[in-house]
Amino acid sequence: SSSSSSSSSSNTRTSTASPGTSPTTKKRLIGSFSSFAAGAEEKRVSGETSPGTRRQNTKRALKEVRALDTLVKNEAAKRSAEGSADQAAAPASDAPRDRDGFVIPSPMDTSERVRPLVKANDVFNIRLVGSSNDLEDHSLFFHPEFMHVFYGDNELIEGYEPESVRIELQFLSGSMVPTMEVRGALAPGYHAPGDKAAEVIKTSKLLSSVHGKRMEVKKEATDMRTPVVELLPSSVLEHDAFVARLRERERLFRPPGAKIFEYERELRDGHRSTFEVFWGRLNDPEINALHERIRIFTIFTIDGAQYFEESDPRWEIYLLYERRHLAGADEEAPYRLVGFCTAYRFFALPDNIRLRISQFLTLPPYERQGHGRQLLRAIYKHCGERTDVVEITVEDPCAGFARLRDMVDLTLLHADNAFEGCGDTLSRECAAGIKKRRKLWKNQIRRCFEVYRLSHVNMADAAQYKAYRLWVKRRLLLEHQEDLDGFEAGEERKRKLHELYTELEGEYRALINKLASQLPRAAAASSRAAASFFSAPQF
Repeated sequence: SSSSSSSSSSNTRTSTASPGTSPTTKKRLIGSFSSFAAGAEEKRVSGETSPGTRRQNTKRALKEVRALDTLVKNEAAKRSAEGSADQAAAPASDAPRDRDGFVIPSPMDTSERVRPLVKANDVFNIRLVGSSNDLEDHSLFFHPEFMHVFYGDNELIEGYEPESVRIELQFLSGSMVPTMEVRGALAPGYHAPGDKAAEVIKTSKLLSSVHGKRMEVKKEATDMRTPVVELLPSSVLEHDAFVARLRERERLFRPPGAKIFEYERELRDGHRSTFEVFWGRLNDPEINALHERIRIFTIFTIDGAQYFEESDPRWEIYLLYERRHLAGADEEAPYRLVGFCTAYRFFALPDNIRLRISQFLTLPPYERQGHGRQLLRAIYKHCGERTDVVEITVEDPCAGFARLRDMVDLTLLHADNAFEGCGDTLSRECAAGIKKRRKLWKNQIRRCFEVYRLSHVNMADAAQYKAYRLWVKRRLLLEHQEDLDGFEAGEERKRKLHELYTELEGEYRALINKLASQLPRAAAASSRAAASFFSAPQF
């Protein structure tokens, strides 16, 4: 009875899937295709078939594959219709699943169908190595902020046992020559990236559809190495060569370019370091080679950063290095990269240059230590001494760099007593004098003046505070006219304008309070007028 039922079911599927194709023909097609594919591959590898024979075999294979493909499509349509009723009757699962049917992992989920995913930022480790001791110090590792360029918008790595995944990208701290190591045990159901078994997998999917049962088909795991190496220079070393270079050559490295600025700091361990800024142009071969090794940090730390055409002779670069003074440390690299800035020269009438800062970053081990401000001050000093530069601008600054720039600019203007005697308005003469001396962009000068004026507003005087608000709002209305036109005239537009002002005033107050806390010594050493230059607002 069971045999008769099975036969009936099989005949029904055959007549529905492909009229005129008997079960015997179906079985022959599957067996012929499988044995032929295996035999043809074996003969191709061994070289036993002639080109003519291979062409005939190819035609035969294509004919049988077309027949099999038609059968598979019709079988899939039939099974899909049959499965819809079963799925409707089955209880719905509350667990969210992705498009492949895997349960989206959660911290408490231990299901066998949980997709093996790890966050790339958590397993990607970067380290700057300047001595043999650094090779053993795992506290020097840090994680990149952005990984979407390498591993997609979700920044996920798939196909490995989560506890086994570790990516290490290390750089010699001076020359920035890299080495990269990748470790990870494949999870069940996954094959290594680039494995030639992918073609076999496609055939397995085909045959599983014909047999009417689910076969285990392995998925390709994420390629953890290639996307990163593609954005590194060709000088990526193997680990042993990396260690040998550290011990034999790194202490001889000297930064390329001309030294334009330096300052000293005392380290936590009691030693002193000198920090030096070097300047050069990217069409210099030595500087260009170094930039190719360090530019990947812009991808790690700046959202949306991209590589640019380095062959353009108008690109310049500023390099900030730490030079350590450690007596008797023969293997200690004397120079360690702290940060860098790229800038582009634009033409300005009549025969001058507007320098636009493009990418500006401090490496994570040196962040929040004041080195970014020192690098920007070095750029200002260098441009101030150049007769061809008439203005310094910034290309689409992020919020962090905008705050850094405001602090540096306001500190310099404080030292100059730049707004003394300006009153409630910034005259053209005053702005022109500041631009000539500091080469700041006119909009940045106006922004600094607004901060200065707010610091002198008596918040207890309602009329004075209202006058300041209206003065700033008039400027915001002109700058954001297009955006504000999208709101209905009247109260809605006023509300939006007030939101813009409130956000801006919050930024200004944060700057004023920070400057007031950081400039007491400078204020005490200056005149009384300078001392009140950035006094905190009166409430």
